[in-house]
Amino acid sequence: MIGKPLHFTEFRNFLKKRYTNVPANNYEKIILDVLKVQQDLGAVGKPLSAVMNDLMRLIYRRFEFKEICIGLRGPRDGKLRYKYFLGITGTARSQLEKFEYTQEEFFDEKKNPGLWISQLTKFFISGEGEYETWERGSFNRPLIIKATRDNIDEDREGDYIDVHIFGKKKKLLGWIELSHTSSGKIPSPDSIRWIELIAGMLAPILQSEDEGCRR
Repeated sequence: MIGKPLHFTEFRNFLKKRYTNVPANNYEKIILDVLKVQQDLGAVGKPLSAVMNDLMRLIYRRFEFKEICIGLRGPRDGKLRYKYFLGITGTARSQLEKFEYTQEEFFDEKKNPGLWISQLTKFFISGEGEYETWERGSFNRPLIIKATRDNIDEDREGDYIDVHIFGKKKKLLGWIELSHTSSGKIPSPDSIRWIELIAGMLAPILQSEDEGCRR
């Protein structure tokens, strides 16, 4: 026996209910948040600063990181500087705002040793490089930087991760700096991959701004 066909109106209501409900799992919530970032990046008239602050709140809310910075390349002088902060103490922020680098200085392995864990992301291991006194002031808790790691997967003060935003010809347009996980463990690979996706979405916007300022 053939059942009664669904009326179009009934099916439309079903579709609306199915695809507009609040997602049940974290994975779907992350997808919606990332799509919102994409929409904001394409929105006419929304300041870049507002997008960046929304982006940091997304990372804080959806991933493990409780300390987030975004640095950008100055399109006029080419210097790399910290610009946006979330979860950073006033003292640490005031120190970070003083830093500026050329691209060569930023990637100097002697001064800033670290491990590239993907093509976009570098993990800086606490204690592997020597911190000057003034550099220690850029951490939220400089007094608890220690020499030993109690557990192999422990997240330590002084550990941090840079997810890089590259433009044409591998020009560094900016970076997302991440530290202090809520779990006390090093972050999951999934979190890093999501943030790399976001960095890739930022790249054409920053590239366009860079080219616009040089015209």
